[in-house]
Amino acid sequence: MKEYDKTYQSEEEKVRRYEIFKKNAIHADKVNAAFPNGPHHAPNNLGDWTEAELYSLRSRQGDFPWETYFRRLSKAYAEGRVDGVPGIVDAHDEEVQCTEAVKQRFKELTARKAERDAREAERAAAKSQQDAREAKQAATKSQQDTREAEPAATKS
Repeated sequence: MKEYDKTYQSEEEKVRRYEIFKKNAIHADKVNAAFPNGPHHAPNNLGDWTEAELYSLRSRQGDFPWETYFRRLSKAYAEGRVDGVPGIVDAHDEEVQCTEAVKQRFKELTARKAERDAREAERAAAKSQQDAREAKQAATKSQQDTREAEPAATKS
C-alpha cells in the first residue's frame, strides 16, 4: 500500500482491499505459472481493484473515481514509477491539478514529441524532394528516349 500511496477511508475498506489484492496476486501467480514465456503479471497500482472496477476503467462506465485515479497516476509519473509516455493529454483548456514535477515532465514530453514531429516532417520533405527529382529524371530520360527513337523511325 505504501508503494502505491494507497489510503482508505476506513479500516474495513483497508481489509477488504487487502483481500482483493491477495486474490489478484494469487491469480497473477497462476497466470505466470501457466504461461512462463508470456507477459509477466505483477502487482501494480490497480492490484486492489475488483473486476467490476477494472471493467469500469476500461469501458469508462459507471461511477468511477477519476479524480483520485489521475491524482495517483500523476504522482506515480512524477516519481518515475510508471513507464511509458502518455499519449494524448486533453485538458480542454482547463488547468489540470497536479504537482509541479508532473507539469515539468509534461512540458519535457511535449517538447520531445514536438522535436520528433519536426524530424519526421523534415524526413518527409526530403523524401518528397527526392521523389520529385527522380520523377523529373525519369521524365527527362523518357523525352531523350523519344527523341532518339524518332530519327530511327524516320530512317526506315
